[in-house]
Amino acid sequence: MLARSAEEPPSGDGWAFEIKWDGVRALAYVEDDLRLESRTGEDITRRYPELGGLPASVDRPAILDGEIVAFDEDGHPSFQRLQARMGLTSPIQVTRRTRDTPVTYMVFDVLYLDDRLTIELPYEERRRLLAGLELEGPSWQ
Repeated sequence: MLARSAEEPPSGDGWAFEIKWDGVRALAYVEDDLRLESRTGEDITRRYPELGGLPASVDRPAILDGEIVAFDEDGHPSFQRLQARMGLTSPIQVTRRTRDTPVTYMVFDVLYLDDRLTIELPYEERRRLLAGLELEGPSWQ
């Protein structure tokens, strides 16, 4: 599921719209620990240590889909700010940037939950499952 440009939004039933977060798309594989994977399949977990508490918040096996976002001083998503966190490999740099540029994982879909793939479920059902997780953490929602 990727965003794409259109002259006008589609009309009629069967459509839902999501906010464009201007972040890094990431799958979160949640078990006893967390693994974050970029859209290209790269493991990006070490770049975002503030998301490490997500498994305790979910408290069961899950695969979540969302965007890692950095907000500006006014609370708006800022890809420019997020760029300071992208591509870091040094643990020292990651620690420094975590303090300077915190991120939030904005979850918008649940693809797997409780040992069950959910991707074949209707959108409304997946949204209900996601809402049931009550993901309100210090760095995720």
